[in-house]
Amino acid sequence: MPCLLNSAYGWIVGGSIGSVDISKAQQCNVVQEASSLEQLVKKFWEVEDCITKPAKFTDEEQMCEEHFVNTVRVQKDGRLQVRLPFKTMPNALGNSFDNASKRFKMLERRFGRDEQLKNLYSEFMNEYISLGHMSLAQNVNLMKPHFYIPHHCILRPQSLTTKLRVVFDASANTTSGQSLNELLMVGPTIQQDLIITLLSFRLNRFALTGDIAKMYRQFVVSEQDRLFQLILWRSAPTSPIETYTLNTVTYGMSAAPFLAIRALHHIADLHQDEFPIGANTLRNDLYVDDLLTGAEQIEELQYKKNELVKLLRKAGLQLTKFSSNCREITPTSENEVFIELSDHEVTKALGIAWQPNRDNFVFSYHVEINEPCTRRSILSVVARIFDILGLISPIIIRCKIFMQDLILKGLNWDTPIDEHSSTTWKALTEDLRALAKIEVPRYVFTSKNYICDIHGFADASERAYGCCLYVRAKLATGVKVSLLVAKSKVAPTRVLSLPKLELCAAVLLSRTWRKFSAPHFGGLWEAAVKSTKTIVLKNIANAHLTFEELQTFFIEVEAILNSRPIAPMTDDPNDAEAVTPAHFLIGSTLTPAPEETLYSNSDNSEKKMSYLNRWLKVAYLKQQFWSLWERDYVHSLQQRAK
Repeated sequence: MPCLLNSAYGWIVGGSIGSVDISKAQQCNVVQEASSLEQLVKKFWEVEDCITKPAKFTDEEQMCEEHFVNTVRVQKDGRLQVRLPFKTMPNALGNSFDNASKRFKMLERRFGRDEQLKNLYSEFMNEYISLGHMSLAQNVNLMKPHFYIPHHCILRPQSLTTKLRVVFDASANTTSGQSLNELLMVGPTIQQDLIITLLSFRLNRFALTGDIAKMYRQFVVSEQDRLFQLILWRSAPTSPIETYTLNTVTYGMSAAPFLAIRALHHIADLHQDEFPIGANTLRNDLYVDDLLTGAEQIEELQYKKNELVKLLRKAGLQLTKFSSNCREITPTSENEVFIELSDHEVTKALGIAWQPNRDNFVFSYHVEINEPCTRRSILSVVARIFDILGLISPIIIRCKIFMQDLILKGLNWDTPIDEHSSTTWKALTEDLRALAKIEVPRYVFTSKNYICDIHGFADASERAYGCCLYVRAKLATGVKVSLLVAKSKVAPTRVLSLPKLELCAAVLLSRTWRKFSAPHFGGLWEAAVKSTKTIVLKNIANAHLTFEELQTFFIEVEAILNSRPIAPMTDDPNDAEAVTPAHFLIGSTLTPAPEETLYSNSDNSEKKMSYLNRWLKVAYLKQQFWSLWERDYVHSLQQRAK
């Protein structure tokens, strides 16, 4: 007879169970904690290593990129068709039908207990069918490798539009022990960091948000791969269970984020010439399907929106749920949905609550104190606070320090905290409730009409360290200082000297600066690159240079750029010498005084080229570049904004 054994892994059952019917597959499940909650919480105060993104793709990521480029197709209606990127042959999949059937019947039993859930689920699936994103399977050859995807739902009662979303579980194991997701390449991360998108959103006077409706489902999956996107469904328990195929990129597949985002970039590449502003916005101002963009002028923002809408429409995608701090931004067709909000109503901008009409970020947390308070209940409150920009770091860091103190006391997760800790926690919850009174302006006055500086600060104490970046803008009415971003960390439990913690703060600040040096924030040098590219192309477009002449020309241009003035050498107004990039390279400027002019502004200047030899031709082109670029660069110095 079986007996109970108290092992190192807890109580287990062991012993003989007699004869067993082996005609049916037997299954044994083991639950293993991949990463303990204790270890996750300790990340609050671990000293971080300096981690940078790899400069290039891994071998698998490169394979996934090449697979996309080689297999993506544009359909007659403009929509993109993609293939699933397998890294392992799909015949490694086992039986998936039984598990999908079992889980669907469990779902139906839940429907029987919740009529509203059943109605919402049915509405979602019926819409899936009506839009052609899912269709009844016809003549499915189940002798070929295939995969049935179990599905369940996520309820989102706070959503303005979709209260329920069906999620497809492509990580479900088959009888071979492998799932579909294990056989697919995940693909590289090709979009910019979330924090960069949010920081960029703060830089323009006028802002606009929106999202692409049902983005994943706008990209068609090739019919060759739809055998791996089979699901079971029926609208009523009295109907037979039927097999359907999902016809589009499916949320829940490991490759889905890459396929969807890479498809957006491909659309931008296809229509770059026709919609240059829209294409750049598509690449740089979207995070997955959420649009966060802006402009300095109303007309510029309206044009950007209109161009992006037209570009996406060509590929069968629709931008919707627009919100803006500018009432003059209007829809261009009846299909565009603008969310009308009162002054104090909010919309979500990548998880941050934004009041468009007041143009403020706001914070509101409903804190319920469950008695008795335990580490688990406290963590559930602290973990819900989302503040990636660090705008309320002084509050959050105190919560993290409190969590660290509870761990140091050796309390278990479900042990009630002591009276002193309970008093401290109640005081912290009052501070969390008071966050509703805080409003942070979104815009930080980084206009080219203002002189702006970035000021960084870093400091540490024995309990925590952190850093912050401020934008200081000189306006006509005075000086405006705005908090741009902040980062904080709890000091490690092992004792570190205050100087070492201050060094940790300095490292945190330097890494934050590196984030800030992303393309959206390289105002001056980005403008210089754009100016250089434009003038170079205009200058040599019809020059017909040999390789050696072109190489010489670019070396001359490089010397000019590295000889540009950055700052005066001295405070003496009579000293015309300036510090240049070349001073940091070789200790002096790279270019001598300008040579004798070889051209004029007259109409026959090109005719004079006929008597110049090849060397003089390159010198002529260099001088043309210098003349145009000099005016452009000096003009930018006079209105330097950031």
